[in-house]
Amino acid sequence: MADDTILDRFDTVACEAADTFVDAYYEALRHDRPSISSFYCAKGTKGSLPVPNIAWNGNTYTDAFEFQLYVEELTYLNFEVECVNCIVLDPKCVPVEQLKRGGDNPENALERGMSFTILATGKVRVQEQLKGPLRSFSESFVMVPNPDYEPKQVVIGDRQKSEEEATKWNRAWLIETQNFRFTEWGEEELPKKDEGVKMAIDSKKRKDTNGETNGMKRNAFAGFAAAGLFSKKR
Repeated sequence: MADDTILDRFDTVACEAADTFVDAYYEALRHDRPSISSFYCAKGTKGSLPVPNIAWNGNTYTDAFEFQLYVEELTYLNFEVECVNCIVLDPKCVPVEQLKRGGDNPENALERGMSFTILATGKVRVQEQLKGPLRSFSESFVMVPNPDYEPKQVVIGDRQKSEEEATKWNRAWLIETQNFRFTEWGEEELPKKDEGVKMAIDSKKRKDTNGETNGMKRNAFAGFAAAGLFSKKR
């Protein structure tokens, strides 16, 4: 198979996966927050860096369940994604033979071993559905193969069902790195200069017993408090 054909196939699969992921992830943030941790790779290290590596508006997490607990405390969120870009990073991130059923027909499973990045931009409605503040955001994801994903076998008589399944997020790839940022704030929502300095100093002082930064101990709600993004109790 020609290299250009393979790369085209990788691009097509990555773009389709990005579209279904974006729909599923932001829908989960709105309606199914207890499922958020299932979108992330297993906790571990890659080289000398911990994964997953999650940054939400300056607050960092290296544990998907810890991040999920944080998200569950946020108030109403409704993301309106306006643009999605996707780029293949490493076509051979994981050898397909190491993936479930990848060795059955390696040439037809090449794209399953790739990693890719997603950039989503748009607006997010916070606090309440109709009159809540609308904020612009930018978010990037690095997606890596899920070693536990096992593709379903497609039979001719079940073609319609398989096409329907193709439009759903099947978790064949998981989030390894994530970076969320508001790109627009209301002036009245920004912390005062002295408060911002104090927040930065306090966050640097909060360390866990191993001396590493712990997202939940870094005043995790400070970055969203001004915008009304969290509630004391749900």
